[in-house]
Amino acid sequence: MYNYVKLENNIVIGYQGSPTEIFSGNLILVTGSFPELGSVYIDGNYTTGVTSSFDRSQIISVRAFEQRFTTAERHAMRNSPDIDVEDIYISALRSTYVDLNDPMITQGLQYILYSLLTVPNIRDSSVMTVVDDSLRLVELLVEGSNSEKFNGVL
Repeated sequence: MYNYVKLENNIVIGYQGSPTEIFSGNLILVTGSFPELGSVYIDGNYTTGVTSSFDRSQIISVRAFEQRFTTAERHAMRNSPDIDVEDIYISALRSTYVDLNDPMITQGLQYILYSLLTVPNIRDSSVMTVVDDSLRLVELLVEGSNSEKFNGVL
């Protein structure tokens, strides 16, 4: 098991475990004990006693993230012949939460939506599952509502 701290502006805002190694600019592999939430990461070390503030409205539950997709989009992602589309979608669903500000989420959504521009809608094959990937991306990344917000420990 690999253990990581999640950073935003070099401040520890959460923890993540993974059975496989993750390469992400905002995750740092932890080999010992986890540093305190709010610690600042500088040159491989953590300082303590720092209070952090970050926009929690952009952190939503995985269920809320999943429900942002239409039934046709979810079906197309689960059944895509492009293994990267399915992998990106499944990886997001296995997360503890979804940070809508995370560049990896944005890049993954861009890839998925671009792919779905060529997939006929399961409910109406005369239209594609996604017709405007740029507009759909904006809709999917809109700030989380109170009911969508992740209320667990970050």
